[in-house]
Amino acid sequence: MISERATVLSAEMCIIDNPITRSEKLHHGRLKKKQLLSLLIRLMELQTNEDEAIDKMPQGEAAETGVPRKRPQKSPNQSSKQGRFKNKHLSPKPLPDDMPEDINLKIGEDELINHGIITNRPAYHTQRHIFPIGYQYKHKFTCLKHPKEKHHYLCEILDGGDNPVFRVTSICDENVSFTETSSSACFSKILQELQHSSPVKRQTFAVQGTRCFGLTEPVVVDILKELPGVSQLQKYQGPDSKRRELISTTTQQNGFNSQL
Repeated sequence: MISERATVLSAEMCIIDNPITRSEKLHHGRLKKKQLLSLLIRLMELQTNEDEAIDKMPQGEAAETGVPRKRPQKSPNQSSKQGRFKNKHLSPKPLPDDMPEDINLKIGEDELINHGIITNRPAYHTQRHIFPIGYQYKHKFTCLKHPKEKHHYLCEILDGGDNPVFRVTSICDENVSFTETSSSACFSKILQELQHSSPVKRQTFAVQGTRCFGLTEPVVVDILKELPGVSQLQKYQGPDSKRRELISTTTQQNGFNSQL
């Protein structure tokens, strides 16, 4: 009986002591968490101070200490954009000093900023189009940031040496700029970016770069045809050259003589 009572008494003591033991454990656990948290904060502060000190060091001195110099971080969107948009193989030359003044001619929703300067280099014109150096035209096209809206892009023709360089830059975001060897390639890149960024697959379609650059607009064509140097362009016949050839071929096949 005595042993049974002792057993029960000890069990009751354990039941009484258990809440105290648990509270003490919780208290000690909270203290440890606070200490670890304060230690972690302190380590973070020391690391930040060390990084700031390294960034302020001259590059040679930082290398001598054996501590790697911290590189500036770029946002994922910025680095990916620059990687996709930048064409490292094209480096256009600066515009000449004798560039004509801007004319800012409104053509519907678009605008001819500058007609540029004509050069007789063979690649700067075709049978149907002229590619003046310094030519600038604003064209409204689908926005990359807001695909349901349209905004203006600045279309430029630059001096690339033997071949012209075509550049299209977003008016609202200068980081969005495409530099290519043809006008159509620039707008094809925009369509690719729209397809890449959209969760829903868009129907792809061909885009006529010369039209987006305003080179097929009758007013622009008339202005370019009046510029100095047009008579030296051996291949150029105008945007309607293919239509005239088709009509001439058709009339000859049908036994008609027509002067167009």
